[in-house]
Amino acid sequence: MALTLAEQLDLAIKVGGLLLAALGAVVGAARYLDEQRQNRETRRDEQEKDRELRREELAWRKTQFIYELAQNFDSDEHYRRALQMILVRSHLPEGSSLSRFLAGASLDQLSASEKDARYDIDRYLDFFDRLHSFAMELHSLNPADIRCFQWYVTTVSDTPELRAYAEREGYKDVLALADEFRKLAPEATIPHAMSAMVPPS
Repeated sequence: MALTLAEQLDLAIKVGGLLLAALGAVVGAARYLDEQRQNRETRRDEQEKDRELRREELAWRKTQFIYELAQNFDSDEHYRRALQMILVRSHLPEGSSLSRFLAGASLDQLSASEKDARYDIDRYLDFFDRLHSFAMELHSLNPADIRCFQWYVTTVSDTPELRAYAEREGYKDVLALADEFRKLAPEATIPHAMSAMVPPS
């Protein structure tokens, strides 16, 4: 049976309404998806900015920590005396030598000044032993971060009396750190501040 004009108009209106509703739903869904995408991009951007800020803050803290380490090392009298004994054999106990007070003799066999000298050397090696822990165990630093100490550490390894003492007295990690430094730069040069302490050849 044919539809009357009125019925045809009514049907057309209903179909049009359904189409408009469907189109509105599609547009709404597309708008919702676009908003969600923009929100995800915004969150990613914010997260990346947060990560970058954290990286910058960590780098600054690491730099500050290494600077403070270097300052403490430069100003510590024990380290200074140990370095002078190693480099130019000054500040040695009277009538003694590195090979004597770093030998396997017990402390009872050393004079008071020799005990003090060995204590200075122990403090010196303890410092680099802690550096090894930071770089090779905790990984809060890496050898490249602390290359300002490279020359000092490799000098320990290259000084026969010190190397033997380190191997015997539990400072092998200091020697291991020297090996790590050599992988970075085989030729370590003397720090400018220490060059005046080295006698001319």
